[in-house]
Amino acid sequence: MSSLLEAPPYLFSTQQVDLMQVAAIIGFLIACLGGGKLSDMIKNAIVRRSSGQDIWPEQRLISLVPGMLFGPA
Repeated sequence: MSSLLEAPPYLFSTQQVDLMQVAAIIGFLIACLGGGKLSDMIKNAIVRRSSGQDIWPEQRLISLVPGMLFGPA
């Protein structure tokens, strides 16, 4: 990646390319720490709404929606 960004037309320095990765690391850490908890909260809400009955694996796909919305952001 750095060889592409350091060449024309971008002409970023090595430090600038390295700083671009800081945002990716911060987002990755937030997703790792919060994603599992959020998924469990959504699953618990689904179970409560269905009167405590077990849920099907397909219903857990609803937990992917926040990641699909926040991931690209």
